Amino acid sequence: MSIEVEIAGVFRSYFNGQKIVYAEGSTVEEVLKYLSNKYPMTKNMLIDDKGRIQNRFEVFLNGESTVHTGTATPVKDGDRIDLVYIIHGG
Repeated sequence: MSIEVEIAGVFRSYFNGQKIVYAEGSTVEEVLKYLSNKYPMTKNMLIDDKGRIQNRFEVFLNGESTVHTGTATPVKDGDRIDLVYIIHGG
């Protein structure tokens, strides 16, 4: 299974400068864990120890936010995930 993942520009250095990477998994959590294993610099950057998406990201699956379904959101071959960096502050 191949899931296309687009990486926000600010984090591309953690992914060897790549804009697009490919991952495997049947849920968003499995995809993010796959990426954490393949790109060790991202460990604990994408998901926390409980498998939740870190609050600095929003994950979009095929253009739809996964904010309500979280890391349990199922994915299938050919899906596209966008990791969007959220700017916090005030």
